[in-house]
Amino acid sequence: MGLPLHKHPDLGIITEGELIESVESRFENADKVIKVRGFNDLPERKTPVEEQKPIIKSLPPPQFKRKAVETSDTIWQAFVDEWETACWYCGTEKAPDRRELHLDHIEPNKGDGTNDDCFNRALACAPCNSDKGNNLDVRATIDKAFADGRIQTEARRNEIERGFRERHEWAKIRWTYIKPNKLPI
Repeated sequence: MGLPLHKHPDLGIITEGELIESVESRFENADKVIKVRGFNDLPERKTPVEEQKPIIKSLPPPQFKRKAVETSDTIWQAFVDEWETACWYCGTEKAPDRRELHLDHIEPNKGDGTNDDCFNRALACAPCNSDKGNNLDVRATIDKAFADGRIQTEARRNEIERGFRERHEWAKIRWTYIKPNKLPI
């Protein structure tokens, strides 16, 4: 005859043999306690709860990306409607196509959405946009176009620089009319 059958209290199953009372074992590492509950049972692991400092207080305040009031397509179309399709840096006429005439950031794009509005944008042909990148300012970009031969004369160079300032002021005034009282975040 085999061992007597006993109903397991936790799992609700019947086991053969006698149930063993819980055994508590302590090891040299006092912060971990393993309890053995019975035959073929997995031990419970307990680690003491350490008081943790709240992480939130140590983090800087969150930075929210502010969305531009207008999309780049809207800004591009407004510039083309007002100033036609000439590059603001070299004056070269381009087709009204976004592949040939780009919407450039006057101040480099920070990636956080804070300078994506029309007051920081200009129409630039592909060579001027490529030359400018994030390294050159407006005057240096116009000078580079002059040095590369996209602007033929010094008088034309000065005219383009005045035209750029005029267009940029127009974009700033336009911004005051379209911006809401409270900027979205």
